[in-house]
Amino acid sequence: MAPDLGRTKLRRVIIHDVPKHSSQPAADVIRYSETDSPLSDELKLLLRTKIVEGCSPKGSYDVFLSTDLPSPVPALINSYMGDPGGFVEISKRIAEHLYNSQPTVSPAGLVAVIDAMIGGLPSIAILKLEREEGIQLEEVERNGLRSFSLEHLRNLIVTEKTKLQKLGLFVADSDSPEGVWARVCDRQRGFEPNTEVAEFFLSRFLGAKLVGGAPMVATARMLDATERFINEHVPDPETRSAYGLAILVELANQSAVVSPREFADRNLMPQDRQAYLDALEAAEVPTTLFDKDISNVKNRIRRMYVVLDNDVMVSAPQEKFSDVVDVSRLENGQTEVRAKGFLRKVGGA
Repeated sequence: MAPDLGRTKLRRVIIHDVPKHSSQPAADVIRYSETDSPLSDELKLLLRTKIVEGCSPKGSYDVFLSTDLPSPVPALINSYMGDPGGFVEISKRIAEHLYNSQPTVSPAGLVAVIDAMIGGLPSIAILKLEREEGIQLEEVERNGLRSFSLEHLRNLIVTEKTKLQKLGLFVADSDSPEGVWARVCDRQRGFEPNTEVAEFFLSRFLGAKLVGGAPMVATARMLDATERFINEHVPDPETRSAYGLAILVELANQSAVVSPREFADRNLMPQDRQAYLDALEAAEVPTTLFDKDISNVKNRIRRMYVVLDNDVMVSAPQEKFSDVVDVSRLENGQTEVRAKGFLRKVGGA
């Protein structure tokens, strides 16, 4: 069961300045804090808000920490939750691993490692915040140790000069198989727009995997895998169009559940059904009944479109597509797409 994020209380935070990945060793380029920062009530509220908003159901995903991935983060999290000591060193190792894991296209940013209690349970949040180009943190010295100016950090957050890129939240939970409830948010997926969370952040950095049964994840994956199967394995244009429309109708209907196996039996020709189910399994989509959540695909299922190899595209609302658009195969192998209606206007694109 998800914890009550409304009962989040921040205890400690430490911030490191992590540059873009390069050939230089992490120790030479990361600007580490050597002590955690004092938390004012205002800064607690600002960071707490970023955590709660980042973990809202829309755009965040339940994950589990995996023991078969090489990331040191799961062990660091479990170690700290069992014995909350060495906070600074653990945060440094997390920042170092982020630098080593991220691709060169990932922007520089601030990494905040936060020790919290959520509903009375020990918790750790890892935030990556993007700052505007040219914005630098001001170094200060506290008790002979390097840190960053909290006033400067407060100004960055308050003036929206930092944006939450990525977030991992981990809460001790004896009811979870791994002993930790975890959720991630990725607001900056770069070249992976159809991926829920960037692979480097989820797997290489956090050492986590998506909970495949989560309704929002399973629904989005079903749409992605179905469209991929249609476009890669169905050569006939009429069949491809029919299958493409069928999956949109299936996900847009009022049913709270969806069964890929039943969808295949109703909408796919017998020779395509098993290959389709195999493709879903390869994409880690359940083939039996699961709860449907279209939050992340709502805009995608509103319209159906077809694109020809000459860059001609025809689009229509999915509920009207079969009435106003006809897709057929010509004798020469080309596809003919006919659309009917009263002409409203023409113009340059």
